[in-house]
Amino acid sequence: MPAPAPAAPAPAGAPPAARAAAGAAKAFRADLAEGWREFRARTWLWGVIAVWCVYMIAVWGPTVPLVAVEVVQEHGPRAYGLVNSALGAGTVVGGLVALRLRPRRMLRAGAVALVGFAAFPAAVGAGLGVPAMAAGRPSPGPGCPSGA
Repeated sequence: MPAPAPAAPAPAGAPPAARAAAGAAKAFRADLAEGWREFRARTWLWGVIAVWCVYMIAVWGPTVPLVAVEVVQEHGPRAYGLVNSALGAGTVVGGLVALRLRPRRMLRAGAVALVGFAAFPAAVGAGLGVPAMAAGRPSPGPGCPSGA
């Protein structure tokens, strides 16, 4: 790893805070450039990022408002709050499970965990009650900690 770039010289007589800010901005740009070089060096990561971009735009994005409208119209805002709390619980449980498991193929394990995402929209689309929706909501938690 290369040494950090030297701080830009502060003008003569500049206060110490101004000199520190100039150095921090220079270090941030150097870190950003290094991170971009590392990202470009790992072509397998490009595919992962591209898949997540498509997923978030084509699946998650439309699902959140459509499901929210459907649940609130059918069951009220409290029910939507309850099922989203179930997502939070699923995320915590999924995080705890992920701390214990060390799969050999992490991307594959994440993809398998993400399959559970379909449980909640399926429960809403089938017109099931709030308990069934709450039971289906934690399922994407382990695979999708970003929530909605």
